[in-house]
Amino acid sequence: TVYGEPVVMGDESIMSKKAYGTCAHPVQKDLRYKCDEDKANKICCHNRHFAEHAGYWKETSWINDVKGKGPVEYYDSVSG
Repeated sequence: TVYGEPVVMGDESIMSKKAYGTCAHPVQKDLRYKCDEDKANKICCHNRHFAEHAGYWKETSWINDVKGKGPVEYYDSVSG
């Protein structure tokens, strides 16, 4: 699939084996919104397809933490 700018597609080397699956290291400790660290590691560092199950966000504090707060900045769970 081809996407317009500003999307830049990477090649397969992005997903090559690294120190921790396809990541340099595990996800950060104490993720926001009470996200499950093990699930985040599986999705971010040990996964080539799919992500969390549908509705996972309902199991977190995300909606209550961001509702009515205006723009929210999100960061990469591995690199910050």
